Amino acid sequence: MKCTRVTYEKAGMLSSLTRDYLAGKSELAPFYGFSPSLQGIEKAFKQRLNHPVNRTLLVRKLKERYSGVNTSSRVEDNIASLANEKTFTVTTGHQLNLFTGPLYFVWKILSTLNLARELNEKFPDYRFVPVYWPAGEDHDFEEVNHTYVHHKKYRWNTNQTGAVGRFTTDGLSSVVNELHADLKSQLADIHLIDELRACLEQENYGNAVFELVNKWFGKYGLVIVNSDDADFKREFIQTAGRDLESNAANTLIEESAATLEAAGYKKQITPREINLFYLTDESRNRIIKKGGTFYVEHTDLQFSPSEMRKELETRPERFSPNVALRPMYQETILPNIAYIGGSAEVAYWLQLKKAFDAYGVFYPVVLLRNSVLVMTKKAQKKQQQLNLSTEDLFLDEHELTKRKVIESSDNILHFQDEKARLQEIFSSIKRQMSESDSTLKNSAQAAEVKHLHYINNLEKKLLRAEKKKNKIILNRIEALRREVYPGNSLQERRENIFMLYREFGEAVIEKVRENLNPIDFRLTVLEE
Repeated sequence: MKCTRVTYEKAGMLSSLTRDYLAGKSELAPFYGFSPSLQGIEKAFKQRLNHPVNRTLLVRKLKERYSGVNTSSRVEDNIASLANEKTFTVTTGHQLNLFTGPLYFVWKILSTLNLARELNEKFPDYRFVPVYWPAGEDHDFEEVNHTYVHHKKYRWNTNQTGAVGRFTTDGLSSVVNELHADLKSQLADIHLIDELRACLEQENYGNAVFELVNKWFGKYGLVIVNSDDADFKREFIQTAGRDLESNAANTLIEESAATLEAAGYKKQITPREINLFYLTDESRNRIIKKGGTFYVEHTDLQFSPSEMRKELETRPERFSPNVALRPMYQETILPNIAYIGGSAEVAYWLQLKKAFDAYGVFYPVVLLRNSVLVMTKKAQKKQQQLNLSTEDLFLDEHELTKRKVIESSDNILHFQDEKARLQEIFSSIKRQMSESDSTLKNSAQAAEVKHLHYINNLEKKLLRAEKKKNKIILNRIEALRREVYPGNSLQERRENIFMLYREFGEAVIEKVRENLNPIDFRLTVLEE
């Protein structure tokens, strides 16, 4: 595929906080430990040696998880290598979206695979394992129960509640059948639908997503970690206990957020006094504290401090970290040196550094995932017809339309010369009136503004008239925008990988992976 890189500024992407972080602005130095670069990663893994994790437990639990699973020898080798203190992980995480959800789910994983590969090549004395951390404990089902394939929305309807990873797959077959019916005449690699259907045979939705991600990315050595595990939670008891007792994370994260807001950046997350949920098979509810007693919201459960400590130590699997503590949980379990996330994730990780330090948890390099636009065949055709550069694709729609109409018109569609002459005339008028009576200058200025306004309105009318004569151009621009910005959103934030499978076949994943550089922080635009 042909590859073009576009800066995020020109593409109109990223928050100012993420842009400034990637640019290395000195004001943000207190909010991270290592720069988002190969040099920063090298410093990180050498310091990580001083922050050991329970590798014996990690390897044992991963082997248990993969027991009986048809996976690649690369995954098995990667799991075994984690017993060695010179093996580290590079990790990405994401919710359990339907059929993997928007494309950036896949781009996250490809970024992680490529980073691990590059580090293995550059630092042969160490080993780096790519990891996907599924957020199976999240309970916001509305965020993950749908996906879009070529503008059509597919939705999984179920009345189940609690951690989405623990849901049964009831009702999913009908969604797969709907997708199959829509794509069977267009999808060359129809076995991909069969793979989806086979995954539904798992006992719960978390296992189904595990199977699907392993089928698609296991050949690259991607290791999937199930965080909803009692033994892993036991490793997190100390940090969870401190959050219950001292609420330090809340204070420190809020302090960081306030400092960032004072510098002009937007706050990304709001921590709670207690950043833990109480998790059962049916629900995931906040733990709150009132008058020395712990309560589980929307239930009759309540605990004294000693009872809560006993519950944590005997049933750690019932304590589920929220967005503020989940990164600490991840870094407690994994020998991780880099986390790869989207712009919003990078922004909220920058709020967490103080809390990590206070809790004695290693803070990794935080990297921005690759962003990708894969031009569909229809989009490529419209781009060629309109004679647009890659950067032109990201122009404001009105600006792009105006430019193309002007280019195609035989008429001059603006009155720049006339406005300049008018301003010269009024300059003379204002001078003469001011010389006669200084108070008359304001009247002359008001008249000038009024007449320029009239001319601008005439200019707009002329452009509208020319647009009507250039309906073909307008239709092409609208069609192109629908492909590049489906649903008025970036392609990667809306469309599902099955849209690209339909266009380019199963090999599209490998074609994209080959063109991604995990530490090149620009948008990657790909076309056949």
